[in-house]
Amino acid sequence: MSLSPRLMTAAALLALTGVVHVTLGGTAVYEPLLAVSPTTELTLYLALLWHFVTVYFALGALGMGWAALAPTARRQTAAVIAILGLGMGALFLAFGLTMLGEPWTAPQWIITLVIAGLALWPPRGPSISRAQA
Repeated sequence: MSLSPRLMTAAALLALTGVVHVTLGGTAVYEPLLAVSPTTELTLYLALLWHFVTVYFALGALGMGWAALAPTARRQTAAVIAILGLGMGALFLAFGLTMLGEPWTAPQWIITLVIAGLALWPPRGPSISRAQA
């Protein structure tokens, strides 16, 4: 079994981002939003969306870690997780620019695009087969 350090780094960044999302984002964003949510239905959707992002980071880290260790499905697994990260990064960047006129209030686009870049970056050298990428 060959290890992909690039994908293992992406897995670690996904896990770290998930921890930051839960610990810092929970108190700075999630809890204040819950406190001012005007209806039970909006509270439900807020909770679902928040926890969906949490699950993305957790399962993304596990999937990327598996891809780093399992060459047979490496490219496909990494690509799916990376495409979701590209979408998330694009949303953060686009909404920051269109709603606030700047991307720095919600800089999460940086880490999601870095993770996606690590996952999609082609392997170096001709000695690595496509299955090991």
